Amino acid sequence: MKPTKGQKKEFWERCGIQYTNHQGQEGWVRPDIDFAFSSPPPITLDNLFKYAIPEIIKRDYEPNIYYWWSEELWQVDLLHFSTEKFISKKDTELVDALYWAIWEVLK
Repeated sequence: MKPTKGQKKEFWERCGIQYTNHQGQEGWVRPDIDFAFSSPPPITLDNLFKYAIPEIIKRDYEPNIYYWWSEELWQVDLLHFSTEKFISKKDTELVDALYWAIWEVLK
């Protein structure tokens, strides 16, 4: 399942990437880059590890990633250190499993 445009917008905003309209200039501002892009970053493993993983770590979640050869599935588990809340997502694509597990923490 792929995220909707609205889910992507909310996801990136919760990762510190903000949509802005400053002096007629619209765009997405990333915390590590001081100018705006016309669209949010694509959902890639690089961007998830750069922007989203630090957010869940700040919230005391530990990410664990597994690949099940027999099922040809990626599994992402997120465990909260103090409450022991457990989130687990599986998908044939690692980027999708990781996105949806992180989404559960950020939403």
